[in-house]
Amino acid sequence: MLIFAFSVPSFAATKAAYFGEESPITVKPRYYEVCNGKAYHELVSHCWGTGIVNGKAYVEGCAWQCSGCNYVMITEGDPLITGSKIGKWAGAGWGYKLNAVTYATVFADEYGICNSTKMSGYKFVNA
Repeated sequence: MLIFAFSVPSFAATKAAYFGEESPITVKPRYYEVCNGKAYHELVSHCWGTGIVNGKAYVEGCAWQCSGCNYVMITEGDPLITGSKIGKWAGAGWGYKLNAVTYATVFADEYGICNSTKMSGYKFVNA
């Protein structure tokens, strides 16, 4: 009579032998830098403006400027004072700070429509 004997190591022993000791998994939150180390442009309320897209007026309304990088956005609605949806919007980089009564004409690098009072990557604040 022939008897064959063999052993199979347990999964835990095999795992430790091949992969080393287990270590706890650490999950760290991640955000994408948008403006000077922040995950958003902090848009400060300014006067009024027009957003130009492809040579034509696309949106007229509230003017906003980023406190960190001078980016300017024009929005159809006012999400702060009236609580209205942002609606049509147009934005572009800007070379200087707007004063409180500057009417901004923006030749847009970016534009779109937002059916909310908030947009990812942007935070609307009062001056």
